[in-house]
Parts: sequence; C-alpha cells; structure tokens
Amino acid sequence: MRYVRWVDMKQMNLLTKINNHKSIILQSLLSILIAIVFLYIYSFKTLSIEEMENSCALIKYVNTYSLNANGKTIAWFNHIGNDLEPKDISTRACEKTIESSFITACWINKYAILPSCNGTMLTIQDSTQSIRLQKLNGRIRPIIKTKIAILAEQIKLLENKKNDIEYYLSIHNVNDEGYTIIANHHDILKKELSDARITLNALQKAIKAKHLSIIRKENYTLLYKDEHGKNKNKTCRLLTKGKTSALCLIQTSDKITPQNAKPLYFNKWFAPKIDNGREIINITEPFCILQKQLSGDIHSVANSGTIENNHISNMPLDIIPDISPIFTSEGRPMGIIYKGDVLSPRNHGSNYKNLLQ
Repeated sequence: MRYVRWVDMKQMNLLTKINNHKSIILQSLLSILIAIVFLYIYSFKTLSIEEMENSCALIKYVNTYSLNANGKTIAWFNHIGNDLEPKDISTRACEKTIESSFITACWINKYAILPSCNGTMLTIQDSTQSIRLQKLNGRIRPIIKTKIAILAEQIKLLENKKNDIEYYLSIHNVNDEGYTIIANHHDILKKELSDARITLNALQKAIKAKHLSIIRKENYTLLYKDEHGKNKNKTCRLLTKGKTSALCLIQTSDKITPQNAKPLYFNKWFAPKIDNGREIINITEPFCILQKQLSGDIHSVANSGTIENNHISNMPLDIIPDISPIFTSEGRPMGIIYKGDVLSPRNHGSNYKNLLQ
C-alpha cells in the first residue's frame, strides 16, 4: 500500500510540473503576442514636423592620416587616391593634411519601444577610404617608394619654375607691371619647394625603418542647439570601429542625447512600404549642402517629395544629403536616403544592422 501511494504521489508531482511548464509557455507566448501587437500599433505612431526635424543631426567630420615609422609619426596626409597614393602629404600637421566636411546623422533608439538612444546616431563613413587604407598598409613600402619618386619629379619641376621666375625678377624691377604679383608667387614657390624637400627627406628616412604603418584618425563632432536655443558642440566616438561598411554608428562622448533630439527606431517588420507615387517628407541639414564653413543657426528643414523608382522624384540629388531621414506624409519613419536611393529597413534590417557589418 505504501508503495502504491508513493507511486501515485510521484505521478501527481510529475503532472503538476508538466502543467506548470505548460502554464509558463502559454504565458510567454501570450506576452510575445501582446508585444507584437503593441509593436504593430506603436509603428503607426506619427510625428509632428518639429519632431521629424529634431530626428536629424548635424555632424562635423574631420579626417587625416599619419605615416608612422617605428611607432613615430613622420608625416600626415588627407586622402588616399585611386592608385593608393597618399595625397597632400606633409611633415607638418596643417590645414592641407586635414579633410573636413559636414554630414547628416539620425538619432536612433536601440530598442523599438524603450527610450534607448544614449546619444547614439546613424551616419556615414567613407567606405572607399577604409578599403584603400587596408590595401595601402598591405603594400606600404612599394607605395612609399613610388611617392618618393613622384616627389622627386615634382621637386625638379618646382626648381625649373623657380629658376625661370628668378631670371624674370633679375631683369625686371618693381616698377614693371606685374612684378609684385610674380614676386609674391616666387615666395609661395620657394615655400612649396622647401616643404617638398623636407617631406622627401623624411620619406627617404622612413622607408629604411623596420616598421611602417598608416593610421587613420577620424573625429566626429555633434553641432546642435541646447534647450535655450544656443549653438553647442559635443565630441563623439565611433562605435563601429574596424568596419568597411558605408554606414556607421557614433555616440556622444557623455552618452547623453540632447533634450530637443527625437530618436527614431527603423523597424524591419513594420516599416511603411516604399511605393511609387507615395508622398513623403524628407529632412535635410542645409549646412551639409550649401557650405563647408559653419555660420549662423543650426537647423533642419522638412521638404515634401514623391517616391518614383526608389528615388525622390521632384528633389535634385545635390540637395539631399546621405542619411537624410524620410517619413510618410503622415509622419511615420520610413527610411533614409543614401546615394540618392531610398533605403528601407525592410530590406536592410532594423536600424540598418545589415549595412553596419
């Protein structure tokens, strides 16, 4: 009898555990279903024009490269050419060795419903330069040798020009028309020649070093208005380091989102369709289009347009910066602009994670 009771109790406990597991599974499935329904409803939330404009951010981007020999920087340059040649190389870190521009960014939340921005933005990077940098570091010695030969030839040409100008100056005087202009050009030429010789000498020494490397230095600075309407700036850091993708994530150094910013979440599953003839609203940063020298107020602008063949038909491409967010005419986040095309998260993953790899 005791054995029968023990078996009955064991079976009852087993049934209780099974029922508890079923209950947990059903509760979990119900929670997931409720979350999906809530996400679907939340995806239809519309934004005002002001909120759409506040989803866009203005970034000042600065890029430079350093040539390092045995761990010591011996030269700087601002660009890698199609043939992997370092452009505007100099032994001094100066304006010509720095490439700067204004670019657009989008404030984004990490999660669909929860406030989870923490100063994070989606923006662009020059993927072509990233790929060229990898190739350049793989062939650094032959490339530097080629650069030495190019500089040596440039120095010969500069010397010939200098000699011609000096001959002109020797047979003319300040009273002759154009003399002052040519004399000033002579001074500029002398400076260029001196810089070229110094750079050539530095490269000739560097090529003998045991270790050579090129390091890219990028700086992102957020330009924004505070709650009092005053122009402010804040340094940012690159989150997606070592990637060669066209898009990247950056974050404010203090991980704080400005009060006026409106973060978005580009949902893969519930993003509006990009249909021909659909009316949209595009947000742009005028400073990304009109000038490279910032002056005046920082502000985003809303423009109306129509989708035609995955483009905004009635807006010229040169006034639509990359990463400009687009919305339905009702104010639902729809996607971003890149190279003139409308990119939907439906095709590239939520928050474009497939384009960040």
